[in-house]
Amino acid sequence: VKGKISFTYHKLQCRVAVELVADTVSMPVFEQTITDNIYEAMIIALEEAIINGSGTGQPLGITKDTNIPQEQIIDVTPADFRLYSTWTELFAKVPRRYRNGTVLIMADADWNKYIVGMVDTFGQPVARVNYGIDGIQTERFLGKEVIAIEDYLPSIDDAQKDDIVGILVKLSDYMVNTNMQLYYKRYFNDDTDEWISKSTLIGDGKLADTNGVVLIRKGDKSDIGSVGD
Repeated sequence: VKGKISFTYHKLQCRVAVELVADTVSMPVFEQTITDNIYEAMIIALEEAIINGSGTGQPLGITKDTNIPQEQIIDVTPADFRLYSTWTELFAKVPRRYRNGTVLIMADADWNKYIVGMVDTFGQPVARVNYGIDGIQTERFLGKEVIAIEDYLPSIDDAQKDDIVGILVKLSDYMVNTNMQLYYKRYFNDDTDEWISKSTLIGDGKLADTNGVVLIRKGDKSDIGSVGD
């Protein structure tokens, strides 16, 4: 791989203020709930930036990276999503040396509407949803892990033309650079009589290697040759 990558630093911070009286009369579980919610909010912000970050004041998201090869940005239509042949061609767009570890990221609505019930030409289900004894679902499609999300990517039915509706990517090719991790501090503000819970992360993120990424984009016409035959 030829090229270079450079990181800057951005500050992600979340603060929650609890008034003195409320903190005094609340149960200990209340404080733990605040801490959990702060970390959840920070993680959600990181996830959104990794997918759609502008690169200005935040990490550069996968969908916004202009270094992804143009031939790996594939236009599809809603009709494409129903076809088994569409997805075999989309997966084939990932260069072979990048396929090991590639995942499919798409809207949960599309996963359930178009993929879960899809069958091949022999009538066999294509998607696999396994339920472990821990209750966690494992979703796979054509041998690859599927990350079905409710935010960050629109469903192809709701998307506008040229919106990204799916990503094929080896997530280890996306790098998050930080030397601080998540820093947590709790302090008292005497001026407002409030306890402040603050979490801070300083870092940056972007694709270190864009050559293995395929973006699935909504278009008026399909770039997949088998559609309409």
